[in-house]
Amino acid sequence: MIRSFANLSVSSGSRCFSTSVNKKSSLSTRPIQRPTYSPYNLFIKEQYPKLKTHENERVSEVMKKIASAWKNVSAAEKDRLTVQAKKVADERKKALSDAEKLQIRENRIKRKERTLEKDVDAKYPDRPKKPASAYGLYLKNKGANAPRVDGQKLDFKQLASDWKNLGESEKEKYRTEAEKAMSIYNAEVKEWRDKHGLKKM
Repeated sequence: MIRSFANLSVSSGSRCFSTSVNKKSSLSTRPIQRPTYSPYNLFIKEQYPKLKTHENERVSEVMKKIASAWKNVSAAEKDRLTVQAKKVADERKKALSDAEKLQIRENRIKRKERTLEKDVDAKYPDRPKKPASAYGLYLKNKGANAPRVDGQKLDFKQLASDWKNLGESEKEKYRTEAEKAMSIYNAEVKEWRDKHGLKKM
């Protein structure tokens, strides 16, 4: 999705960029990321209103102009932007609570684990596939009868609501099936690790 940078906010206390797109979204629902801010981000904020020639100009076209202008930025100007970007990032980092800092560390660990998983999958294509969760089985069971947006994309919001309101007895059927599949998967993974001499990840 292409975002508009016209109303980009870089206040020192902010932990996320604020744009004119999707104003209704809550910051609390977004994953907390490590406070970073690049010189190019600042350059976009400064140049976007200058290089947008008319109201109906597409964001992608303005961004192309900015990218082209960035190539001609002097070393001194990039140094200025670098210093300012570091200052903004440091101030944003100081504004984080202990809980947010902990979540950032946990997110970093999860990203590393996902990278490791991808590396293992690439090296060992015969690795057993992890089975679906109870909710995943529910989605699969809905199949063609699943609610859709505009008759095409799955309406995951409605599906989540339907799952939440599903009777406990029905949910238990999916949970039981998921647990059985997971038990089989764990046994297959153990056999697979032994086959390749791999330690448990």
